[in-house]
Amino acid sequence: MQNEINRDSSVISTSRWIIWILTVSVIFSTILADKTLAAPAVPSSPSSFDCKVQPYYKHRKDGKPGREVTLTFKGSKLYGPATIRVEYNSKTEETVVNEPSGVDQLSVLLPAGAGVENECQVRISVITPKNELYRSIIVPAKRQWTVYIYPHSHVDIGYTNTQDFVRKLHIKDMEVGIELAKKTQNYPEGSRFVWNPEALWVTDNYLKVATPEQKKDFIDAVRKGWVCLDGDYDNSNTSACSDEELLNLFHTSHRIQNLTGVPITTMVQTDVPGASWGISQAAFQNGIHGFIGFPNLGTVRKPWENNPFYWVSPDGKSKILFLQAFPYGFGYNIKGSKIGLGKVQGQIPGIDRISTNDPTANFLDPLIFDETAKLEKANSPYDIFVTPWSLADNSFIDTDLPDAVRLWNEKYAYPKLIIAGAKRIINDFESKYGSIIPEIKGDYTEYWTDGLGSDARRVGMNRRATENLVQMETAWSMLDNKTPSPRNEINESWRYCLLGAEHTWGYQDPAAPLAKKIEQTKASYFEDAFKTSNELLAKTFEPIEKTGSNKIAVFNTLSWDRDGLITLTKDQSTLGDRVVDEKGKAVLSQRLSTGELVFWAKDIPALGSKLYTVEKGNAKKSKGVRIKGNTISNGIFSVTVDPKTGNISSLTDPKTGHEYVDKRSKYGVNSYLYLLGKDSADKTSTPYDIILKVKEKGPLVTSILVE
Repeated sequence: MQNEINRDSSVISTSRWIIWILTVSVIFSTILADKTLAAPAVPSSPSSFDCKVQPYYKHRKDGKPGREVTLTFKGSKLYGPATIRVEYNSKTEETVVNEPSGVDQLSVLLPAGAGVENECQVRISVITPKNELYRSIIVPAKRQWTVYIYPHSHVDIGYTNTQDFVRKLHIKDMEVGIELAKKTQNYPEGSRFVWNPEALWVTDNYLKVATPEQKKDFIDAVRKGWVCLDGDYDNSNTSACSDEELLNLFHTSHRIQNLTGVPITTMVQTDVPGASWGISQAAFQNGIHGFIGFPNLGTVRKPWENNPFYWVSPDGKSKILFLQAFPYGFGYNIKGSKIGLGKVQGQIPGIDRISTNDPTANFLDPLIFDETAKLEKANSPYDIFVTPWSLADNSFIDTDLPDAVRLWNEKYAYPKLIIAGAKRIINDFESKYGSIIPEIKGDYTEYWTDGLGSDARRVGMNRRATENLVQMETAWSMLDNKTPSPRNEINESWRYCLLGAEHTWGYQDPAAPLAKKIEQTKASYFEDAFKTSNELLAKTFEPIEKTGSNKIAVFNTLSWDRDGLITLTKDQSTLGDRVVDEKGKAVLSQRLSTGELVFWAKDIPALGSKLYTVEKGNAKKSKGVRIKGNTISNGIFSVTVDPKTGNISSLTDPKTGHEYVDKRSKYGVNSYLYLLGKDSADKTSTPYDIILKVKEKGPLVTSILVE
């Protein structure tokens, strides 16, 4: 029994042992399974990281601007917690990040001052529970740029639609501009909207139709800086303007200054690159101290872009600050074209402004970073960049702009954006850099004068009209008329002259039915200038005119004595071909093929006159201008016309023998070339079957007519 009992005990013990082992095995497996679900293994850490220094500054927690560096992790994501350590200039900054799900990239801000003036070395460490990685990087210098945005609607008086349609569009822009400025007056500094009408033609037309309440709001807006006015009447081809016309370009600014009480000290020229030298002196004499040019895209932008200079006037004393800023057409490229703004702009009923769901879309981001980088590479001494913002020619206002700027400045510390007018831009440029801006003299030769060449006859009308007006105003004073000069009529005639010289010619689609109407209106400016100036000239001398008299009074409206050729109509010279002075002495005269009579008046006193008489008899004979074959000479110049081409093949000084025509040129001077449509220049046609005729034959006038 005992043996059995022992056997049984042994069996029992063995069985219990087996059970215990199985139980422990199950429990241990359960513990391992629970650990896998509750606390996984520590994730891997990145093996390295790359650094990219961004071209901007962001706002640090201490309120200072800091360069942003983007870290890109390799080998693994970065899981938190981790410490980012930045060491620069014996200073250390640490930031703890905790990204449980892991990140591929992370941005850190460098200490204030790092990489502002000069490139610098920065050590960046990434410390995790598993490892510590670091990179030493060179941070290139990046300036803290201020970018001024000049919001405007480029004023083309015509081109996109009829002149009247354009006028109404810009009037509406003024209303919307004031409304938007009022709405955003509590926005952060820099993002508050201001409106730049660009040309006083807009303001002048707005005030003509504004209600008393609108005029009050306008004056208030100008005084508060919501509307910023520039002094030139329109975007003019200054190369087509006389000195007096350049002065009249600013006439309207004085009237509007008197209305608002706010001085207008800047002018802006958009689309037209360059300006004639006389504009600097005319502008200065009218209180203008700064000139900003926003040229078109199709011209040579260098070397003066973003290189301001003090433009010394022809008098050698006065000067204005000139800045050729960024071209105006980029607004259309960046946004206007992408939102469908173009030929239909302004023609959709009920729409009078531009507004989108995302103000930051199609904004200035790439352009600002690219252009400021170019300026830094060129070692520009200026940390100011100026860009216009107009989404099309004759565009509605982009009401997204204030929010786009506000959101930009919240995101970036630099470049800092500021919506501004020309006065603030010029003042800030001058106050910061006035001591290093150079002085330049000379003509900034104007480009974009194609329109002038396309209608030479009417351009001639404008030149004649401006001369008429200058002489008329002077003569009115000389004659001591008892009544005041007709100021309103004179101003209106000058306005036609300015509209004639304005840079807009024709319609954007010359084949469209609308083109003819726009071209006719443009032509009327020249014709009306010519007509009204002639009427004013006649009105001036009307008190002393006597019908049928053979007495001719010659007035000199200049401030120095002079000689000159006088032309009488056929009706004014019916009594004969002989002309005598006040002493009865015959002077040189000549009957022209047109029936007109010309004579030579000598020594007409400054701001004075002389009396001549037309009488029966032959004209006084004398040697004068000579013609021989196809060559004309007056002793000062000798001109030869090529009978095969009609071109001037020679222009010489008889005394020195100097030849002014480049003999290497196949065209000579005064050549006529015809270019059909958009054909290239090598497809130009030249005239043929040339006929030369002598039209007038001395002694005062000699001419060759080329057919």
